[in-house]
Amino acid sequence: MSVAGRIRSMRNMGKVTFAHIDDGTGSLQLFVRVQNVGEKSYESFTQDFELGDFVGAEGTLMRTRSGEMSVLASQLMMLAKAVSRCR
Repeated sequence: MSVAGRIRSMRNMGKVTFAHIDDGTGSLQLFVRVQNVGEKSYESFTQDFELGDFVGAEGTLMRTRSGEMSVLASQLMMLAKAVSRCR
C-alpha cells in the first residue's frame, strides 16, 4: 500500500516513531520502525522530517495495539519540504 500526505504530528518512542499524515480527505497514522525501514532511513525520518512536510510511504496496513489503523512503513520518501516564514 502506498500513501502520501502532510505530517500533522510525530511521536518518537525510541526505535519506533508514529506520525499522523493528512491528505485533505482524511488522516492516517504511519508506524515507522528501525527494523522495517533500516537505520539510515529511520534516522533521516526522525531528524530531517518535520511538521508540515509532505511524505510518501509504502507499507502494510495494520492495527496497532491501541486499535488505530496504521501503515507499517517499509519505505519513506520526502515529497516536499515545508517552508517556514522568515521573521
